[in-house]
Amino acid sequence: MAQTVIENNNTVVTRPSWVWLGRVIGFGAGIGLLVWILMMLIGQYVVEPLVCREVTTGSTCASALVTSGKIGTVIAAVLGVLAMTKFHAVRPVVVAISAAAVLWLLPEWIQGMTWYEAIFWAVLLYAAAYGLFGWIAHHISAAVSVVTAIVVTVLIRLALILT
Repeated sequence: MAQTVIENNNTVVTRPSWVWLGRVIGFGAGIGLLVWILMMLIGQYVVEPLVCREVTTGSTCASALVTSGKIGTVIAAVLGVLAMTKFHAVRPVVVAISAAAVLWLLPEWIQGMTWYEAIFWAVLLYAAAYGLFGWIAHHISAAVSVVTAIVVTVLIRLALILT
C-alpha cells in the first residue's frame, strides 16, 4: 500500500504508492456517482413528495434537488468512511469529511445540467477531492494530516466563494 522510507535522521516517512492513490481516486469517482444517484432518488421519492404538495411552497419545491443533494452528500460521506475502512485506507474520516465539505455546493452547481453533464462533474470532482485528501491524509502524523486537510478545505472553500 505505502512505500516506507527511512530518512537519514531516522525519521520514518510513508509515501502512498501510485496504485493506492489510483484506488482512492477511483473510489472517489464511485462516491461521486453515488452522490448523484442518491440526489436523484432522494429528490424524487422523498423530498419532492414532502415539499411539493402545495402550490404555495414553490420556492421550496424548486430547491428540492439541492436539498436532496446535500442529504445524499452526507449519506455518501458516511458510506465512504465505512467502505474506505474496509480496504484499509489511511484516515478515511479526514478524506470523506474534507471532500464533502469542499463539494457541499455541488448540488447547486449541477442543478440545471443534463444528467450526463451532472454525472461527469460529480464523478470528476469527487475523484479529484478524494485523491487530494487521500494524499494529504497519508502523512505519518495524524495531527499534521488533520490540520493540513482543514487548511486546504478552508482555502478551497474561500476560493469557491470568492469566484
